[in-house]
Amino acid sequence: MLALQAAVVSHDRLGPSATAFASELATRLGCEQVAVGFVEDRFTRVVAISHGSIGEGRTEMLRAIGAAMDEAIEQAATVLAPVPPDQLPRIVLAHEALLRRDAGEVCSIPIVIMHELV
Repeated sequence: MLALQAAVVSHDRLGPSATAFASELATRLGCEQVAVGFVEDRFTRVVAISHGSIGEGRTEMLRAIGAAMDEAIEQAATVLAPVPPDQLPRIVLAHEALLRRDAGEVCSIPIVIMHELV
């Protein structure tokens, strides 16, 4: 946990901090990719992707990731796809769209701080 906190506070701007956080989380959890997004004007904007930068050629992928994040936020729940057999029913349309883009598994976890989505 301290490594995640250190990744965030080691930078003075949001972009590098969010990228460092995403990269550290991806490494610790063994994920191929982790994205960080923030809610702005009712929709999620992806601000960082682990181990890389957000480039212009990734616009459609970033929209798809943001839509999956929005789907989880709207349900106020962690959403997984493919859906595990023991999971409560959830709407997973945006998550399944990401799966069709060659993602092996997708998990979106809304984070709330002081009653505000981040």
